[in-house]
Amino acid sequence: MTVKSEYMTGTDLTLRRRGFYLLAGYRLTSVIQSVFRYDTWDPDTAQDLNAYTVRERDYLAGVNVLVTGHKVKWQVNYVYKTFPDGQDNRQLVLSNVQVSW
Repeated sequence: MTVKSEYMTGTDLTLRRRGFYLLAGYRLTSVIQSVFRYDTWDPDTAQDLNAYTVRERDYLAGVNVLVTGHKVKWQVNYVYKTFPDGQDNRQLVLSNVQVSW
């Protein structure tokens, strides 16, 4: 089982930014991992005026297939992106092949 988390904050002059994620993964078999992640990012904590300043929250559920251990990995993720007004919410399916040597 894997659990990771990170909190980020920063200030650019008067602009304050803040973000956080929590990731949990569990190996179901020797080659299949399940992954869950909650992610939030607020590029301007003082206002939500447009797409550049609005807070975003993402929910991810995915599966990793370890083709050759961690050297070749196929990832498939479902992501649900949410925004405060609810009108721009999005659903994505992402697929990725990761290779390292």
